[in-house]
Amino acid sequence: MLANVFPKQILAQGIKTVRQIGTDLNNLLIPAAGESLILDPRQSNLGTKLWGYLVFESFLGPGGILPIPDKATQIKIDIGLSVAAPNSAFWLERLPGRVVFGFEPNPENINELLINDLWKRNPKYHYLNLKYLGRYFFLFNAAIDDCPPTLKTFYMTRDDPGTSSLFSPTDFKIKKKILVPCFRLANFLKFIPWDRFNYIEHIKIDTQGNDLRVLKSAGEYLPKKIVFVTAECTAKGYTYSHTEKELDKFMKEKGFVFLKDTFRGGNKTYLNNRYKRLLKVLDYSTEGR
Repeated sequence: MLANVFPKQILAQGIKTVRQIGTDLNNLLIPAAGESLILDPRQSNLGTKLWGYLVFESFLGPGGILPIPDKATQIKIDIGLSVAAPNSAFWLERLPGRVVFGFEPNPENINELLINDLWKRNPKYHYLNLKYLGRYFFLFNAAIDDCPPTLKTFYMTRDDPGTSSLFSPTDFKIKKKILVPCFRLANFLKFIPWDRFNYIEHIKIDTQGNDLRVLKSAGEYLPKKIVFVTAECTAKGYTYSHTEKELDKFMKEKGFVFLKDTFRGGNKTYLNNRYKRLLKVLDYSTEGR
């Protein structure tokens, strides 16, 4: 069961190559020819150490699907967690019956999230309660992007939180560049037990300029299986970002409408017209809104 998959067990695996670990995502990680990525507890790149959390061969249940807890009635996906996963925390504390899958490529953010020190930055920071980890919250140290499974350069910024990106920053100081595993959202969504869940309640995205590419990477799952989407309109201070106009155009083409009361802090929430009957049934709230 997923409850038995815990990061400490992953970190205890010691030194292994990615090829030895293997996944059920069509060899998700593809190092350059002749190279292998080493999972070494002595390395500072926690991202490579936590890569083991994508051991889908043991992670998946019967029939090759995610064994979601029996008590879960709705699925939410949180892409871009920063140091505290505040949206995931907000959902899990307020909404019973939710299971959340969270994706965060910055290994130092993952580290801080797992340390769970409420006072490290500021007492106002609301960190995810680790009691949910491995039960109703499942953590993936990887980036979602509209590309085949691969490694990509990731720009870690100083004092992150939430400003690191797959795109080089122009308004933030770069701390270091690392390689992170990237794959399409559709590669993950195919493991949802669709015979049990008719749709994903809500996907929240905050990826510093990459939100539109994340949405495109969902493929046909987006118009057919996603009810609400919250995304960042644009992200200033990077060499690339989609624009608000581009985001609105794409969402309209996919059958989504903007919920006008949700525009706050540069983010918008959209409703899939296919599921408009669920507007007052499901929950599309986000942290701070």
